Amino acid sequence: MEFEQGSYTIFLDNLAALILKGEIYKEFCRFGTITDVYVLRKRRRKCKGPFAFIRFKEYEGAKRAMEWKNGAYWKGKRIHVTLSKYRRSSDWRPTGKEAMGKRKAFHDNRRIRGKKGTIE
Repeated sequence: MEFEQGSYTIFLDNLAALILKGEIYKEFCRFGTITDVYVLRKRRRKCKGPFAFIRFKEYEGAKRAMEWKNGAYWKGKRIHVTLSKYRRSSDWRPTGKEAMGKRKAFHDNRRIRGKKGTIE
């Protein structure tokens, strides 16, 4: 399943709380050429730890990573490794209000005067 010309993305779930991007890279680079690692630390309803995306240059590397690491224990947690379901273009990066999230973007639209609670 190809999401972008020449890249294949896998999804890592249930990672250790203090996992670093470099640690993920070192653990998964033996499976193939990695072009990007993206770690998210947001809380989600279904899982308690951070999750990540790894983009491989070739399908074989992504496939090997899924075969060897899905269900394996790493840093005391059983991780889940699957092929990513959603596509992201290589040049997409959140900007402006999109990067801040909906709640913060809403509050940034209001300007507060000198006194606390006074809104223009």
